[in-house]
Amino acid sequence: TPMFSDAQRTDLVAAAAGYVRSVRDYRGFDDSEGWRHGVAHGADLLMQLTLNPNINDPSVLTIVDAALSQVPAHDRHAYVFGEPGRLARPVLFAAQRGALSDTQWRERFEALVRPNGRNWEDAYGSTDSLARLHNTRAFLHSAYASVAEVEAKEFQTFKSTVRDALKALP
Repeated sequence: TPMFSDAQRTDLVAAAAGYVRSVRDYRGFDDSEGWRHGVAHGADLLMQLTLNPNINDPSVLTIVDAALSQVPAHDRHAYVFGEPGRLARPVLFAAQRGALSDTQWRERFEALVRPNGRNWEDAYGSTDSLARLHNTRAFLHSAYASVAEVEAKEFQTFKSTVRDALKALP
């Protein structure tokens, strides 16, 4: 018997997604405090929720959007503690579940590589743009490497969508 009701699971997804979206402390390992890895640990929670078969598809969509919201990071931060790979995991398990349509995947990856509808003309012209490019590329490489050799049908459109997103970067 499931431990949580449907409503409790929906609330847990909303809380986890809200937390991941809100993280602005990008420390990974701090020499005096140890691991302060909010993005990665939040992504791990999103992954665990995605793996739960009792989490419905609309909640999986919320999870994917929360993970993708942290791909570019904020405040000119460039990830160095493996965050892009950790953010890719809930997205990959959502793809495996078939929770998003082909159109939904394309829309999300298009928004990731063309933020606010713009291209990367200024990618090498500011710290903010360089960090965004670095983080986006690292996420996409991690996602693509995880599915490049997978032949399962549920990953075929996802794989081509990630590949197209990589090609859209400078």
